[in-house]
Amino acid sequence: MASLAELHAALVALGQGGKTAKLYFYYTEPGEMRQHSGFLFVDRGHTCYVSMGGLDADSALARLPRLAFSKVAWLPAIQLDPAMAATPAFSLASVVERLDPARQPRLAPVVEPDPAPAPSQPSQPSQPSQPSRAEFAPEFAAIFASEPEPEPAPAAPARAQGGEAHVFYSHMALQKDALAVLEGIYGLGVGKKLQSIANTTPPHQYPMEFVAKCRQHAAVMLGDRKAGELFRSIEEKVAAHLH
Repeated sequence: MASLAELHAALVALGQGGKTAKLYFYYTEPGEMRQHSGFLFVDRGHTCYVSMGGLDADSALARLPRLAFSKVAWLPAIQLDPAMAATPAFSLASVVERLDPARQPRLAPVVEPDPAPAPSQPSQPSQPSQPSRAEFAPEFAAIFASEPEPEPAPAAPARAQGGEAHVFYSHMALQKDALAVLEGIYGLGVGKKLQSIANTTPPHQYPMEFVAKCRQHAAVMLGDRKAGELFRSIEEKVAAHLH
């Protein structure tokens, strides 16, 4: 966040350097969130013009110290902006003096009144929480020890051997997954193309080759890298069930 001190320091530096520049400042008004902007035009380090929110120059200078600045930046300029020709000019020294942070009146802090206490609510009887087994007295340990342990989840069936290793990721599921990817690219009409690929490269016999041809068809529209990303999960499934 910027500050009045930063704006003031930039004006001092421009004056000392004898520069012609536009000093932009971005700010929010008290109580607002919307950001506004304005600028000070410094001419050869001696003269200053002010432009801020349609205010006259004197009112703008009076308001500047009360703004919340978000950014201050200046850009070199060659000559006075024609839009500023009718704007009153101030000596830069007078503007530097008016915007000096040390000369600004200290505002008393705003003290917010204490909020009124909320009306008391009748107390509700607390519901007893269910204790964990560790919280029971030791004499109950034998009871819990006698309780049967939950049965483990049934193990996944063993993979088939040999050429049937890919049976758990069936060729129908493979074809369905490939169709879902291609439909996202070409639309519903791509089903005929997929069936043509399946006829020449049956997924139940050549699953990896089938996926490769589907990926190549996607690459026509998306390129190899994007097509590879879309079919990576399908290829991983096939590879996992082939090995």
